[in-house]
Amino acid sequence: MQSYPESLKAISIHAPHAYAICMGIKKAEYRSQPTDRRGWILIHASQSKDSDHCFADYGISKDTIKRGAIIGAAQITNCTWDAEYGCYAYHLESPILFDQPIEGVKGCQAIFWGATQPQKQAAFAQAWALIDDISIEANSTEIQQRSGEIEEIAPLAIRGYHLEYEAQHSTEEKQGYRVFAQAELNQYIEQQAQKIAPLPNIQFTSLDDNWEATVDGLSIATISYDCEHLTQRYVVAVGGTEIHRTNTQTRAENYIIWHYKQGTLPAVEETEPCTIEDCNLIDNKGQQYTFRINGQLIGYIWLTETEDRWNNWRQFWINGDGTEYKDWRECGLKLAQLTRKDLYQTVAA
Repeated sequence: MQSYPESLKAISIHAPHAYAICMGIKKAEYRSQPTDRRGWILIHASQSKDSDHCFADYGISKDTIKRGAIIGAAQITNCTWDAEYGCYAYHLESPILFDQPIEGVKGCQAIFWGATQPQKQAAFAQAWALIDDISIEANSTEIQQRSGEIEEIAPLAIRGYHLEYEAQHSTEEKQGYRVFAQAELNQYIEQQAQKIAPLPNIQFTSLDDNWEATVDGLSIATISYDCEHLTQRYVVAVGGTEIHRTNTQTRAENYIIWHYKQGTLPAVEETEPCTIEDCNLIDNKGQQYTFRINGQLIGYIWLTETEDRWNNWRQFWINGDGTEYKDWRECGLKLAQLTRKDLYQTVAA
């Protein structure tokens, strides 16, 4: 049996920042993706030297550090959006710097990575044992203080199990219990929270090179692909207004999910329903469609196909205008502007 929790993960960080975290100097780690992970993580000092200029900022000597090693641990207690840095802050508490780093451990590209090889499994087991030795002694007083809190909010079965273990079992067994009890308590709290405010079911639907995020059939945001941008080609927009850019579709979806759950995603203004209908007419402009707002005919748009040596794509054309649009909403917006100026804003969504 492995001697560490199955959920235990490590995070690779440039050496100066990794040591600053374990020494309690750096209180947060900044990443482009949010995380729901909470609890202990192992801190791995990577081989990279890209941030070596930061050693002086922390007052840490290069001669005292190890690279390619698990050097300590910390607990993630929260994750928030940091507008100043334009990324997410993983808030860290209870830092631990091991007296002897666990060397010869290679990190991974993923933000959080687990022990998939025997060598890493042994390193994780050794690190968890060090966490036990340090945290059990340091937190014994806190555990006693929190016993009353557990008594108040935990189900009866967990309370009884807690008292039984505290009274009758060894330090190692108590630590094993605490892992179990914390998981049970987290599950109980999550169940109660679901009863009060169930999490929304956000659906992502593909529309050619665009994606639409909906909740209960209502659009909350869109993701579009900007091939002209060098790195951040995935654009998150609400109501036609860009609010965020990133380099992968998954990160764009995570951004929408995170901010919707936090209540920080801009609300989509209610608009009159816009529809297009196939006219079954094809001419030199392409396939013709009617464009309606609230069932009222506004005008016609054409769907034409353009090909080049690299790919095929579809573009909408507006009646009497040769301007090309990749999204029928943009085309309809222009058409409404030309025909009924009072509908200029309503068609945008």
